[in-house]
Amino acid sequence: MKHLITLAALVFVPLSASRSADVSPRFRPEFIAIHSREPLTVAPVKWTKPIYNLVGWKRGNGTVELDIFKAGEVIALTCPSIEQLGDVTHWTFTHEAIELEAELSQGKLRYTFTPKKPGMWSVAFAGAPAAQMAEVIELFQPLVWNGRRLPGESFLIPDDICSIPGCLVQTKCGTLGVLAEPRQFPFAMPAAQTRRFGVTLRNANGDAQPMVFSPFLGTQDSRFEAGMTHSFELALVTQPRPLSDTLEHVAREVCGFRDRRENTLTSLNTALENMLDFVLGPWGNFDPASKAFHYPDSPGSVKNVSALHPLGLAFVTDNERLFREQGVPIMEFLLSREKFLFALNQEGLKSSQRPSMRMAGPAMPLSELAALHRIAGGATPFFRESVERLHGVSRTLNMDWVSPAGAWQNDLWRYRATGERKWLDAAIAKAEPELTKVPTDFREAADGTFFEYMLPAWKDFYELYRDSHEPRHLAAAHRGARLYAQLIWFYPSVPEGDITVNMSGFAPRRGSLDKPGLVPVAKETVPAWRVSEQGLTCEGNGTVQRIALYLATHAPMFLRIAQDTGDAFLRDIARSAMIGRFANFPGYHFNTLYSTAQEKADFPLHPFEELKPTTSFHYNHVLPMANLVLDYLMAKARDRSHGAIDFPTEYAECYAFMQSSVYGAPGKFYDQANVIPWMPKGFLKTDNVQVNHITARGENTLCVALMNECDRALRDVTVRLDLPAGSFPATIWRDNKRETTKLAVVNGIANISLSPKGMTALVIEGVHLQPSFQTKFTAPRAPTRTITHQSIQTPFGETHAMLLSFGPELAWLYAYLTCEGKTAKSARLHVSLSGRNEVLTDDTFPFEFSLRLKPTDTTAQLTVDAVTASGESLRSEVIRLGRSAVGRVAVEP
Repeated sequence: MKHLITLAALVFVPLSASRSADVSPRFRPEFIAIHSREPLTVAPVKWTKPIYNLVGWKRGNGTVELDIFKAGEVIALTCPSIEQLGDVTHWTFTHEAIELEAELSQGKLRYTFTPKKPGMWSVAFAGAPAAQMAEVIELFQPLVWNGRRLPGESFLIPDDICSIPGCLVQTKCGTLGVLAEPRQFPFAMPAAQTRRFGVTLRNANGDAQPMVFSPFLGTQDSRFEAGMTHSFELALVTQPRPLSDTLEHVAREVCGFRDRRENTLTSLNTALENMLDFVLGPWGNFDPASKAFHYPDSPGSVKNVSALHPLGLAFVTDNERLFREQGVPIMEFLLSREKFLFALNQEGLKSSQRPSMRMAGPAMPLSELAALHRIAGGATPFFRESVERLHGVSRTLNMDWVSPAGAWQNDLWRYRATGERKWLDAAIAKAEPELTKVPTDFREAADGTFFEYMLPAWKDFYELYRDSHEPRHLAAAHRGARLYAQLIWFYPSVPEGDITVNMSGFAPRRGSLDKPGLVPVAKETVPAWRVSEQGLTCEGNGTVQRIALYLATHAPMFLRIAQDTGDAFLRDIARSAMIGRFANFPGYHFNTLYSTAQEKADFPLHPFEELKPTTSFHYNHVLPMANLVLDYLMAKARDRSHGAIDFPTEYAECYAFMQSSVYGAPGKFYDQANVIPWMPKGFLKTDNVQVNHITARGENTLCVALMNECDRALRDVTVRLDLPAGSFPATIWRDNKRETTKLAVVNGIANISLSPKGMTALVIEGVHLQPSFQTKFTAPRAPTRTITHQSIQTPFGETHAMLLSFGPELAWLYAYLTCEGKTAKSARLHVSLSGRNEVLTDDTFPFEFSLRLKPTDTTAQLTVDAVTASGESLRSEVIRLGRSAVGRVAVEP
C-alpha cells in the first residue's frame, strides 16, 4: 500500500510492515540552519558539467558561492525536547542563534523558526537518512541529476525549476523523499522573483540526503531581524518501490496531479485546421524565395527541420496546396543545404546558432531519407542511395551537434531503407549495452542543451521495438519515458476552484510580474486546471527555467507506450499535455503569469514584435506542432481502441521537441483492413467541442472514431459528414464493443452518444469517396538500372540535378548549384523536355531551380549557364535525364 510515512517521537515507521527495522529508513529530529551576517544576492551561474542554469550567492567582494553549505555559517539543530500528543509529535529546538518549533503528524512536518540574530537565514530538515553512493540505486534532484548522477557540489535548485518540490533517493530499503508541501502556497506560476524554497540532494559530507531549504537564501524573504518568524511545511515520503514509482506517488498524492483536463475553446481537430490555415497564410512567415521559414532568433537566416511534416499532413488532410507550397520547397531546401539553419547573407553567419551558407546537402538525418524512400515507394532512388552513402559519415545538421556515424540508430534507418536484415541485427547488437545503462556522470551529454542528451534514447528504443518486436526494447523505451516524466512539471498543485487571469487586459510579458505584453486579451475567470503547466516541461538543461512548452511531442509516444505497457501515469501526462490548451498555434511556451491569451484562435494573428514579449515564436515550429496534434489524435484512437485502430508511421527525427510520427500508410480499423487515414478540412463537424475525431477511408467504406475528452457522458451529439445525399448503414463500436443494430447515416448526419472519456466508432458502408490529392501518391518503383540524379563539375562549381517523384502527377525536376554568391551573379537552367523547352532564371544566391513534370514528359536534357562575378558567361555540360515510363525516371545513355 502506498502511503506517506508517519513519524512519532523517536519511533520510526518502516517502509512496510513486512520489513525488519534494521533495513528501514529512519528519520531523525534534526534541522540545519544557514546564517549569513553579510548580505548575499542571488546570482545566476552558467554551469558546464553539465550545461545548466544554476543559482549561487554573490558576496560583497564579488565572489559567488554555489554550495549552500558554504554560503554561510552552518548551525546544526539536534536533541530537541519532545512532547507526544496522540499522533502529533512536537519538537522544540533551542540554540543561542535560533529557535525552532516543529510539529509532526501523518507524514507532514510543519515548523516555525525564530532567529535571535539578524542576517540572512535559510533552514532545512536534515533528519532524512543519508546514503553513501555505494548504497544508492537511483536518485533524483530536479531536473537532470538522475540515475546515479550525484551533484558535484551541494547546489540549491530553486522552486521555479523544480518538477517536484523535493528530491528522492532509492536504496535497497526503497525510496524516500523530502518535499515542500505544495498546497501551502498560493496558485501561481513559480518565478525567479518569488522563490520560496530550494532543494538539494548532496549533504555537506557528500552523501545523498534529500533536503528542502526555506526561505531561499538571498531573497528578500530570507532577510531577518531578530525575533522575526518563518513557517514552512514538508511532506516526508517513503515507498517500498523503485524511484520511478515513488515519483508517480509524489506527483499524484503530494502534488495532486491527475487527469482532469478537457477541451475548452475548440476540438483538437479545429485547432489542427486553424494551424494549417495559419501556416499557409500571410501570418505564417514562410518565404517561398528562400524555401523556408523566417527565423527571428537568428536574423538573416531561415530554417526548416523536416519535409516529413508537410508531406504527411498534406497526405492525411488531402491538401495539395500544402504539398506544393511548403512540402516541395522544404524538401528541396533540405536536400541541398548543409544544415537546418541557412544564412542568407554574411550577417546571418554571425548568429550564435551556427547557421551555414553551404549548399552541401542533404540536411536530413538518415531516418528522414529512409522514410522518404518508403513513402515514395522506391520511385526516387536518391533517397535510398543517400542513406547508403551517408551511413558511415558523421554529420552536423543543427548547431554544432554531431550525429555520429557509428550510432546504432543509423543501422536501424538503413534497415528501413533497404529491408536488409543484417542492418536490423547490427542495430540490435549495438543498442544492447544502452538498454539498461544507468548514468553516473554527464560525459555522454557533452555540450548538449536539450534534455534528450541527458536521457537514454527512449524514442529511438521504441522505434527499434517497432521493427524488432523484442520486449526488452519496449522495456527500455518505457524506462526512458519514465525518466522523461521526471522533467514534467507537477509542482505547483492545482486547486479545485477558479482563477481570474488577464488582469491587465493583455497577455503576460515574459519575465515580468507587473508589465503586460502587447497582445490584448479580456480578463476572465476559468478553472485553475485550464492554465496549469502540469503535463508539460521546459526546453532543456541549457535554457532551464520555468516555462511550459506547448510542443509536447512526448505525448503521442507516452500514449503508445502506455497502451503497450498499461502505464496509466504516462497516459495521464499525455492528456494533460495536449487537451484544452490551444485553438491555433500558441507559440513555443507560456511563462511567468497564468493566462488564457495563448488559447485563443487569433493569438498568432499578430506581428512578431507583438508576440515576442509574451513567448518565443518560431515559425518553423508550426508544421511540427500541427503534426503533433495529428499524431496525438492517432495515438489516442489507438489507445482507446486498445490497438484495434492502428496506422503505420514514419519517424520524423528532427531534433528535441519536433520529433513525432508521420502518417499516410494504410492501417486497420477494427474489422476493416487497408484503410487510409483521410481527414480533409471541414469533412466532419460535431455540435460538441468535447469531441475529437479521426477518419479513414476504405474502398467503399468510411471509418470514423469519435472521442469524448470530458468526464461526462455526451448524449445525442450531432455528427455532420460531407457525404452524398442518401442513407448509408453504419456499424457501431461503442467503447470497443460492436453493437448488433446498425445506425443509419442520412444525408451525412448521424446522432451518437459517448461515454465519459469514451469512444464511439462508426464504419459507414457503401460510401464512394473522392479524394482530391491522396490518390496522386501512386509512384511505381524505379527500374533497377536507372539513375534519377547526377552531379557534374562545371566551370562555376558542382551542379546537382535530380528527379523526384511520389507519383506521375507528383514528379518534378530539382537542380542547384553549390557555388557561393561571390562566385556567380546569376544562373539559368535550360530544360528540353518532350515537346517543350523551359528556361528558368535565378538572379540571387543560392542558385536553384524547380520544375513540375507532366506524365507525358519522357526525356529531359539540361544545361546550366552562369554569369560569374567578373561578368563572364559560362555553360555547363549537358545533363541528360529522362522518364522511361509514367512515374519512372532514367538517365539516357
